[in-house]
Amino acid sequence: MTELYKKCKECGRYFFHTKLKAHKKLHSTNQYKPVKIKNQLFVVIRNALEALHGDQTKTKERSYYLCDALEHQYQGFEQSCGFRNIQMAISNLFTNFSVVKDTIPSVLTIEKMIEVAWSKGFDVEGGTEIYNNKLVGMGKWIGATECSTFFNYLGIKNQIYDFDGTKNENILLHLYEFVWDYFQNYPQSKKKTENVPPLYFQYSSHSLTIIGIEKFGNKACDYNLIVYNPLKETNDLIRSASQLYLDPFRKSIDFLGNIKLFQIVQLYNTPWTQEEREKSKIISSKLVPPDENSEESESESEKEKENEKEKEEEDIENEKEGKEEEEIGNENEKVQNKSSQEKN
Repeated sequence: MTELYKKCKECGRYFFHTKLKAHKKLHSTNQYKPVKIKNQLFVVIRNALEALHGDQTKTKERSYYLCDALEHQYQGFEQSCGFRNIQMAISNLFTNFSVVKDTIPSVLTIEKMIEVAWSKGFDVEGGTEIYNNKLVGMGKWIGATECSTFFNYLGIKNQIYDFDGTKNENILLHLYEFVWDYFQNYPQSKKKTENVPPLYFQYSSHSLTIIGIEKFGNKACDYNLIVYNPLKETNDLIRSASQLYLDPFRKSIDFLGNIKLFQIVQLYNTPWTQEEREKSKIISSKLVPPDENSEESESESEKEKENEKEKEEEDIENEKEGKEEEEIGNENEKVQNKSSQEKN
């Protein structure tokens, strides 16, 4: 089976399998130019955090984490936060993927690509029921599901996580712990050649890009999310970060107020296989924290399966023993008949 993406051994980036040959020619002629993030905002934020927390590259007890470089996108007066956060994620993924010709696609291009994804069988139900399969030029909002659909169509691995405050009163704490654990334990961040992607964060009527997290105390709630907000103008953010004023980027644990439902899309630096990409056409999500009832029912069903399996094995064993006893009985009978015949 043909791999959807293939990795270039020279630069370590993934390319669509039909594009890799042309890319290798650039290396052989020394014409390959790595994609560079031009926006200085990320560098300014990183420098500001180092100034406030100190250099933590060699410390075990860290007080903040950041994803790798990405560009901030300003939405202006448009209702386009979902599209802008997709653009930010794409700018980060340039490090490992050749996505959309190494340019940040416009909102119109992303709309077209999501429509194409629906036509190719990705999240058909959502495209039909919510958008009537029309997104281009409609001025409609998109959310975590459409973000996942977009990256699934591109063949980039991702996962939606649901946070439901109607089922868990400590949901905000679970959210911040999830983000901290993500940046602290990102599975590929140990390799210097692979970058850590940001998190797409969706809540009621708006979405943000989580670029990091900050811990400022010993209490469980002493966290700040560090975010790119598409509602904020980029130049204003650069001025704030340059003056070590990071409030426009910080979101404390109470910023969501009474909002009880929100979602995160986690992106990975690895592509889907063709089989996985096909399965991703049906959108699935994971609940954080996992539902205890579902866990119990799953464990109960697993126990039932194990009991059934044990019972089947026991029946097979009993049947074997029965056959063996029958064979032994037949042998004994034959021996007895033979001895009686010899006596006669």
